[in-house]
Amino acid sequence: RSTRLYDFLGVRYVLGSKEIVLDWNKFELAFDGDPAVNVYHNKTAMPRAILVQRATFVADQEEAWTRIHDAAFDPATSVVLEGSASEGIAGGEPAVGGKVSVRIYEPDRIEIAVDSPAGGYLVLSDPFYPGWRARLDGSPIEILRANYAFRAVPVPAGAHTVTMTFHPGSWYAGLSLSLATLAALAVMAVARSRHRNRQ
Repeated sequence: RSTRLYDFLGVRYVLGSKEIVLDWNKFELAFDGDPAVNVYHNKTAMPRAILVQRATFVADQEEAWTRIHDAAFDPATSVVLEGSASEGIAGGEPAVGGKVSVRIYEPDRIEIAVDSPAGGYLVLSDPFYPGWRARLDGSPIEILRANYAFRAVPVPAGAHTVTMTFHPGSWYAGLSLSLATLAALAVMAVARSRHRNRQ
């Protein structure tokens, strides 16, 4: 719980016994009214969506796992991405004055406003999962696997809107199967009706 990776997950509150030992430089008592359990506040928890300018590209998840557990890695200022550096954008030192604002956060839709004087990567502490699609100002953009199991998209300098929507393949497969079944039933009903008319 003392690591920045824990902060990256956005864990703001921890339930623990009265005797729990935590890093008191980052945790503080939030509630002690229960006879057996206390609630502790993580003062260094990170927001769900952040903008960073530094990126390290790795070949696979195994290398990503190693990089994020390096003592020098700080998810508040950099991101580990799987793939080729050609998929990203030019980054550099952290820019001053960048803003990230979550406008919509629903189970199948996210909209985030980003405004930064320098290009970077919008990183979400949400799981990387097939079916999510992203758009930058309305144009499709690839979602990169970030920090081993999460999501990121490259964002150029300036003011932009990033949207992510969930379109699972299984849902479309189910819809196609349902439509095909309805079409088959309709054909059968028409054929049966014509057969009865002939009789």
